Amino acid sequence: MRRFEALLDRAGIDVVDLPPQVEEVKGVMVYLGQFPDGCGRIFLNPTLTADDDPHSVAVVAHELAHFLLSTLTDHPRHVLPLLLDPAQRPGYNELEEEADCLAAYLLVPPDVRTHYPSRYPTMESLAAALGVPIWVVERALAHPDYDPTPICAFLSDLIGHPTFVPRDEGLAG
Repeated sequence: MRRFEALLDRAGIDVVDLPPQVEEVKGVMVYLGQFPDGCGRIFLNPTLTADDDPHSVAVVAHELAHFLLSTLTDHPRHVLPLLLDPAQRPGYNELEEEADCLAAYLLVPPDVRTHYPSRYPTMESLAAALGVPIWVVERALAHPDYDPTPICAFLSDLIGHPTFVPRDEGLAG
């Protein structure tokens, strides 16, 4: 996935398929060690293509959001135990929401959102221009005050730009 190549490379993360028996899971992130010395894998459901399919982009962005949040905040590195314990399911849901929110911000950053609806008259047209599912645009627009400045600064230092929007797309400005 071209838009994620620099981050995946610098963080030592590979993207591979989940076993076909795991039908209900879209993606899982495993990162061993501490960044920058660790390494990881994003396991994608094999029904998702490893290319720039909008749904694959959203899943990889979500899993990378978990990585960024656990590297830079108190977001736990492993959320699977919370998923498996019914008593902790609300906490798991909050962490998933946090990763979704960050992924939406990084896929639909504020400088691009300012062009909706002037340059992109519908959410569908904005989603198509960004190569993301419409629900990602909806989530980004629903959280206009979300501000992950430290994460954006970290990405700028690490890969040279603060979001998951490829610099050569010409979407902002």
